[in-house]
Amino acid sequence: MNRCLSMLFAATAFVAIIGMTQAYAASDKVCPLCETTDLYENIRDSREIDVPVRVWIERDLYSYGSDIQVRGAVANLKDMPVTLKITGPQNNVVGIQQIEVSEDKTFQTTLKAIGSLWNSEGIYTIRVQYGSYETNDKDTFELVGAPGTLIECDKSQITIIGEGDKYCITHEINGAVVKNAKVSSSAYSILLQLNTETDGSLLLSIPRYILDAKSSTGDTPFIVTIDDEPAIDYYESYSDDQSRTLEILFPEYTEQIEIIGTYAIPEFGTLVMIILTIAIASIIAISARTKFNVLFKY
Repeated sequence: MNRCLSMLFAATAFVAIIGMTQAYAASDKVCPLCETTDLYENIRDSREIDVPVRVWIERDLYSYGSDIQVRGAVANLKDMPVTLKITGPQNNVVGIQQIEVSEDKTFQTTLKAIGSLWNSEGIYTIRVQYGSYETNDKDTFELVGAPGTLIECDKSQITIIGEGDKYCITHEINGAVVKNAKVSSSAYSILLQLNTETDGSLLLSIPRYILDAKSSTGDTPFIVTIDDEPAIDYYESYSDDQSRTLEILFPEYTEQIEIIGTYAIPEFGTLVMIILTIAIASIIAISARTKFNVLFKY
């Protein structure tokens, strides 16, 4: 009798386990951000997401100029965005942004590790906050290959100025000298001012992270103007996944050449960062005070 009961209990337990396994296997991942398809790892990770807010960084090590993928999840949806703050190795504020949370309780963004605020090698911290200050989480990564606070271009390069940042672009020029160069994120362009001596030519290797021209189907041609008139004698002589090289012919007395694309590196300098930090801090403070007043009233 006892043996029969034991066999019946074992069979019932086996059927229950099979049923649970099939139910999990038929559904989507238990953890929407998990890379693995293993059932038990997904269950474990989904339990970890039950904390108020979590943030993940795709890798532990990035090189200067890389795209940094940041993802996260919240336990309960609120009518507010997640606030993300990046601090550098010297505890300096590198960036602050607000990210909308999706209906599936996840959020994500991509950071570009370039510019004067990313010029130090070392450990960077990404902290997210969802509501009150206590509801936060953080992750870290190491940045290598940063140029340091001083950027010096060599003789084969021209110095291009952005909003508080300097970039070096390889070039060859005949018949002229580049007096000044700047990149504009609002105009999606690089503007070169020249001192010309005769008819000349310019060979310019443009890093894609500084200026690029793309459509939904891939690369598109840059637009080039000479003294605000469309240029005719120019072509793209080389391109890869890092840069695109243009050769431009220009006449004597040319004063400026502008190269226009669809993307230019963001002009997001220190002053803008300070203003954004103050604005977000004010919003959080006002929200907290409003909540306190409502609680006090009722």
